[in-house]
Amino acid sequence: VNCTTALLRLAKAGGPDRGVGELKPLLARTVRLAREAGPKCPAQNLANALWACERLGAAGTSEASSLVACTLTAVADEKRLRSFTGQNLANASWAAVKLGCADFGPFASAISERAWDLNGQELSMAAWSLASFGEASSEVNAAFSSLVQAALALQGGIRALSGQQIATLAWAGAKLGRREVVFLKEIADVTSDRMEQFNAQDIANVTWAFGRLSMPAPALFSATSRVVQRLLASKRHRESFCPQHLSMLVWAFAKLSLVGDAMVLSVVREARRRIADLAPRDLTDVVWAIAQLDVQAPRFLKAAGEVAKTRLAEFNSQEFLKFLGAF
Repeated sequence: VNCTTALLRLAKAGGPDRGVGELKPLLARTVRLAREAGPKCPAQNLANALWACERLGAAGTSEASSLVACTLTAVADEKRLRSFTGQNLANASWAAVKLGCADFGPFASAISERAWDLNGQELSMAAWSLASFGEASSEVNAAFSSLVQAALALQGGIRALSGQQIATLAWAGAKLGRREVVFLKEIADVTSDRMEQFNAQDIANVTWAFGRLSMPAPALFSATSRVVQRLLASKRHRESFCPQHLSMLVWAFAKLSLVGDAMVLSVVREARRRIADLAPRDLTDVVWAIAQLDVQAPRFLKAAGEVAKTRLAEFNSQEFLKFLGAF
């Protein structure tokens, strides 16, 4: 308990002054005590230790890997799993992915089992963990379906979730390729009504998700267009969109062939203003969207070509071929 408390205090204070090396003795002692306690090690201590390890930059250390292994053993035990609160499970799964967990199966099964015990924030964290693990296994897909059903069953349903929680769930489903139609229709209805309350990242994520899944949602895309144009017209708010957000937006509109939308031109203009900041993938996606939607943007295309010439080494082969194919 004392070791976990010390780790938490360091994590909440922003970490040690001299890097993760300073933590080695404390991490090693935490691991030793967790192993000695075995099945008696409290779930909260495991979850807190994992969360603190991630916050303190301990990914890649043997100590972090050992704590992940201890936690995997715990969540795989039906009796011990019951001692995890929703927050414990959400924090532990989130931290495990961040720390490089190689086997997410036990966490996925635990999320399936406990999905209905999670609140909105915990549901979105668990969904992020499933999508970010990087392998859409049968256990991961089943766990995401359980999260969807749990979200729909919340008092108030999807409307009970915050903009960030909705966007994260939509993004996670798209990353996993899960076209949960009833769930997506609920998200589209709620989002189109509340788009004004979403921040730039949430707008980009939820719009990208519908594009990724090729899911038509006229009201949602209309709301996206209206809100994004208003924000980009404001010097105060336009910087809230990072270059990746801009590319995600026009890419999603292009995936659904939403030709003639004024938002696309607004985004392209903003992308040209910040073209030096666009990563090769973002630059490629914007150029591709312009071609797909037959947008007249000669100034952007000229600038994009000039930037690409100076950064050829940064493009992978797939990006470069897609970039060239758009011209």
